[in-house]
Amino acid sequence: MHVFNNRILWLIISLLAIVFLFLEVNRLGDFDIYYQAAADLYNEILIYDKLYGINGEFKYFGSPTLTILMMPWTILPKVLAASIWKILGLISLVRIWHLIERFLAPLNYGRNRDKWILITFLGMSFLLYTNFHQLQFTIILLYLCLEGMHQIIHEKRNWLGAFLIGLGVIAKIGPIVLLPYLIYRGHFKGFL
Repeated sequence: MHVFNNRILWLIISLLAIVFLFLEVNRLGDFDIYYQAAADLYNEILIYDKLYGINGEFKYFGSPTLTILMMPWTILPKVLAASIWKILGLISLVRIWHLIERFLAPLNYGRNRDKWILITFLGMSFLLYTNFHQLQFTIILLYLCLEGMHQIIHEKRNWLGAFLIGLGVIAKIGPIVLLPYLIYRGHFKGFL
């Protein structure tokens, strides 16, 4: 990884950490809904019949498995749990950056490589900010997908990669699109 890339990465992570861990410490976003639903499921309340959010305006559309996976978070106070979730998101973002560089390493960008990386991250900066601002599950889900593919394709750890992708699939159905790709590329053990 180039020095320029490291500077950009740490600048982005530092800015996000300052904003979301200090300035928006009480902002709970979607995490609040997951947290409330997990607490309700633990207390045997029907989570799909109840409205969630600060003003009770949202129905819960998360999978029951995701709700069960969120239950341990309810042991912690909500703001502390959300802060840890934000830190996990930032750590996931760093790993996503490295994984994307690993997947794109064979491409030859020439002298414009750093410019393309900068343009890419500037282009996605609003989406990245919104994702963290709303405390969505997307960053961690993307991490599970990319790390799972990396473990299967590069590290040849089919069981670990399959577990990570499977965890993503049972939390949200989106990562299931990786399964046909694994078949197409001949990674049958990872697929199974």
